[in-house]
Amino acid sequence: MREGEMTAIVEQHSIKKISNWKDKKSKMWIIVKMIHLAAFKTIRMSYTILNEKRESKIYCPITQLKIAQFLIKIHKKK
Repeated sequence: MREGEMTAIVEQHSIKKISNWKDKKSKMWIIVKMIHLAAFKTIRMSYTILNEKRESKIYCPITQLKIAQFLIKIHKKK
């Protein structure tokens, strides 16, 4: 999965292709699309969209676990 090809699932469960998930204006990249159901771990995190605090789960394959942790780390810095 390369930068710019990250697929995200927004709260309404619609799938959006995020062209640049590092963009500060884009807050929807933080939920990672499920790829391999059998290999999933769940990460709980809270995030902000339009100044509302929400809690959500990131469903992340074990092979993608470090990517999700990286996304969370980036988000906490903003």
